[in-house]
Amino acid sequence: MGLARDKANFYSMLASMAQAGLGLRQCFGLSSFPYRLRPAARSICELLDAGVPLPEAMHRQSVFTAFECNLVSVGVASGTLDATFSTLSQWFTDSHQFRSQIISALAHPMLTYFVAGPLLGVVDYFATGLSLTATIIRCIAWWLAPIAIWFLLKFLGRLLSSLPLFSFLIESLPVLGPLLHSLESSRFYRAFGLSLRAGIGMVNSIELASGCVKGHVTRTKFDRVKRDIQENGMPFTVALKEVASLRDRTSSILPLLATGEQSGSLAESCLRIADMASEDARTTLRRIASVAPIVAFLPLAFYIGYRVISFYAGHIGQINTLTE
Repeated sequence: MGLARDKANFYSMLASMAQAGLGLRQCFGLSSFPYRLRPAARSICELLDAGVPLPEAMHRQSVFTAFECNLVSVGVASGTLDATFSTLSQWFTDSHQFRSQIISALAHPMLTYFVAGPLLGVVDYFATGLSLTATIIRCIAWWLAPIAIWFLLKFLGRLLSSLPLFSFLIESLPVLGPLLHSLESSRFYRAFGLSLRAGIGMVNSIELASGCVKGHVTRTKFDRVKRDIQENGMPFTVALKEVASLRDRTSSILPLLATGEQSGSLAESCLRIADMASEDARTTLRRIASVAPIVAFLPLAFYIGYRVISFYAGHIGQINTLTE
């Protein structure tokens, strides 16, 4: 969460300085950047002094993603770095706000979970005669389980995200699929629109924008569009219709693209699509954040209730046995 907030501030400061007409060396030479990004900024300054282009200098820093580097490449080519930095600042601001909402929503269920561990340990200690050592070990395992699951999911996520079948399954899910489609559409069409506005050719613009997306399915789709344009001379909208997903067809993407292509304002249509996709993603994220506490709390509440009822049921059974 902290890195997204730092990047939002980082790009906001760069956008302000670029709008003021400062050169790249002066922009990245600022010493008041967020501390996590100061080493990268210093390294970029040194590379700029050595004649390395900005996108390449950013690419050499592990802290920047391919999406950031490709979008900056478009900004450099179009001469709109200030707008590019503003776009990245807004992107990471939205990301930070979403994560903050999720953490805030899950705070109460997680607090309940960590309190429930010792409580259930006490129940087991008195109800089943569990030893004190085993009770302590069980409580520690209870506390460490969410951390272990988080690290496992993070590791497996990176490993599985490169598999085409996994990407297809994720994008087919009811809630997560539309969210990923909106995010990927926002990434692609923003970079694509900025590239076209800069006067970059259609094929090169698709290639640049395709490098901004994360999902294998989305990248493959636009790679096929690029190939159809190169080999068959198709217009962009016609080539996209050949490989468009169901979500593409049921959204306003294809009509907007067709209108933009016919009127000669394809770049503006793409930027409009990117704005709409970003808003759809924010709406979906707000809904997820509002439902997440209930989804997290109910299973835990049922489990705790079951254990407490089992505890009292065991005592009642013992009392009945003694009174018979």
